[in-house]
Amino acid sequence: MKDASAPSLSRSLLSHSKASSYDSKDLDVYANLVPLSEHKAEQQELFLHSENMHVGTDHVCKEGELEKKYKEAEKRVNLLSQEQKLLSDSDFDVSSLVDDERVGLALEVLTLLRSQIDERASAKEEIKRAKTVSELHIKRLEKEKNELQFELEKEIDRRSVEWTSKLESFQMEEKRLRERVRELPEHNVSLQREVSTFHEKETERIVMMRNMEEKFNELSETAEERHQENVYLTQNLSKLQESYTGATEEIDYVRREFEEKEMECKVLHKSVTRLLRTCGEQEKTIQGLRDSFSEEPKKQPSEDMVKKLQMEQIRLTGVEFSLRKEVESMKLEADSLRVENACLRSYDTMTSFKLDNEMKMCVCLLQDQGVLMLSESTQLCYKLLKFIKERLSEEMVNGLSEQFLIESEMNVHGIRCGTESLKRSLQTVNSLLLEKANEIASNSESTMSSEQNNQTVEVSFISTKGLLHVCLWR
Repeated sequence: MKDASAPSLSRSLLSHSKASSYDSKDLDVYANLVPLSEHKAEQQELFLHSENMHVGTDHVCKEGELEKKYKEAEKRVNLLSQEQKLLSDSDFDVSSLVDDERVGLALEVLTLLRSQIDERASAKEEIKRAKTVSELHIKRLEKEKNELQFELEKEIDRRSVEWTSKLESFQMEEKRLRERVRELPEHNVSLQREVSTFHEKETERIVMMRNMEEKFNELSETAEERHQENVYLTQNLSKLQESYTGATEEIDYVRREFEEKEMECKVLHKSVTRLLRTCGEQEKTIQGLRDSFSEEPKKQPSEDMVKKLQMEQIRLTGVEFSLRKEVESMKLEADSLRVENACLRSYDTMTSFKLDNEMKMCVCLLQDQGVLMLSESTQLCYKLLKFIKERLSEEMVNGLSEQFLIESEMNVHGIRCGTESLKRSLQTVNSLLLEKANEIASNSESTMSSEQNNQTVEVSFISTKGLLHVCLWR
């Protein structure tokens, strides 16, 4: 009985340990192992039921045999006790010993059988207790199984809903991807066309870039040449400005000298007018003397009159001599002034004319070539900036390239403002040269008028001189 109950208890404990181990597992494992656990539980229940049936049948059979043996042993003991009584009545000694031995053996067998029956009863009670424990454990396991099954069903329902939604989304995605796959060949064809056109454009752009690089090199060379010419012209302009300042200083000096000489000429003109006035008075006196000399000898020629005339002639010769000296000095002074004015005028006009011509040539050269070169260089800079912007917009730019573009734009704008200021300064210089030419022309006209006045004064001097000679000769 102990041997039969031990495996059943071990199996029940094993099943209990397995169930407890199943309790500690995750629901996802149970969700994947539900059919296997149910199959194992069914096999375990069938095995326990068959084992219990087998143990029960074995127990009933062995209990019946033990009762039969016990009854047989009781019968034998009774028979032996009766035989012993009979033998004791017959007073047979040897057989009594044997009978005693047999009765002892029968009693031992009876005690053994009784002990086995008691053990069988205790084992039966233990089996009943094990059955109750196993039934309780089975009920608890069934309850846990039902709970787990309910939770697993809920989890399966939730998972099924999720998987159905995922399946629908996957189906929609599959449909979209199939449509996309259908559209991809057309898109691939269009992309191939675009790639071919892009390659063609790239080759064209490479050729264009080479041409632009060649043009850029040429334009950079021309810009360098124009820059050198501009530097040369600016140097010449600075030199011309220095020479112009020197010439203006010389012109101012000559103008001051000319004004001084003009003042001297005015003073001389006043003195000449005074001399003309005195000459006119002397002519009147000479005319009166001539008239008196022509009338008085006719009336009364006398020695006193001759003496008076001689005295008057001496006085007039002294006046003539003084007048001749004064006229000669005035003539020499007028000649010196004429020569000095001619020299000053020729030097002033020549220097100013040369300087004005050089200034005009430089200003015209700067206006024609320098400003044109600067405008072409600014246009070239704008074109280069535009080209660089297009290139950088195609091949994405960092902060440094943007800063370079901003600085280059500011530099180009500064060059443009400089060219405009240079244009304005050249225009002002040209206007100043024109004003100076007009002033020189007006001054030359005034000098010509002063020369004409001097010539008239000289003519008047010559005429007075001739009259004096005529009067004295008469």
